[in-house]
Amino acid sequence: MASVKRADAPAAPAGGSGLKSTGFRANTDPARVSYSATLQQLLMRAYQVRIDQISGPQWLQTERYNIAAKVPEGAPLEQIPEMLQNLLAARLGVAVHWEDRLRPVYVLTVGKTGAHLKDSQSTVDPVAADMGGPERPARLSFSGGHMELTGATLGGLANVLTRFLDRPVVDMTGISGKFDISLDIPAEEMAGLLNTTRSTQAPDSAPTPEAQAAGSLFIAVARLGLGLKAETRPTRQLVVDKASRVPTEN
Repeated sequence: MASVKRADAPAAPAGGSGLKSTGFRANTDPARVSYSATLQQLLMRAYQVRIDQISGPQWLQTERYNIAAKVPEGAPLEQIPEMLQNLLAARLGVAVHWEDRLRPVYVLTVGKTGAHLKDSQSTVDPVAADMGGPERPARLSFSGGHMELTGATLGGLANVLTRFLDRPVVDMTGISGKFDISLDIPAEEMAGLLNTTRSTQAPDSAPTPEAQAAGSLFIAVARLGLGLKAETRPTRQLVVDKASRVPTEN
């Protein structure tokens, strides 16, 4: 049994960080799952892809839905993405295909002196994170010019960095494990660079002025013993062939 309904835009977040909320909310337990998200965010969760890997109409970023569904007894949580795929196909007529496309990216690499990372002791459930998509940090927080990732893989760090830049960041460090990561970036630069409504279309190959101005972000990454290198690489893309804005009746 599942309910799929159109939803209003999320309320503006409290506080003075100047950062926009993704508006993504998820709750998962062995018996029920619920989401409040744009269709783009739901596709991220259903197909376990980053936001930049989705190609489709612009309204995927703005049309929001509330989903509540009962998980079949005994079904493992690992099956939830596939169940969500089937639900989106049945209720919103979503049809997709995969393509490999050459795209400009930043590659996350290990610096000459090696990575300087703190192993995480966090046991926070990553489902609670307001990120959507794969490789989420268990907790992501902003305070002034300070960004803190708790229980993050380096793939999760790459996904967070993608939100600030003109092109996706791909983790090629080869480092596994979960870490507590701190990045210090001037608050005005952080607010100016954050892009939670990244286009579903591929970016141009040339860096945008915002990316060229992101010197502090690159410096912060370098302090971790890591680096960002601009390259062009084949990227797996989820192409949305069709989808309906209005779900079929519950």
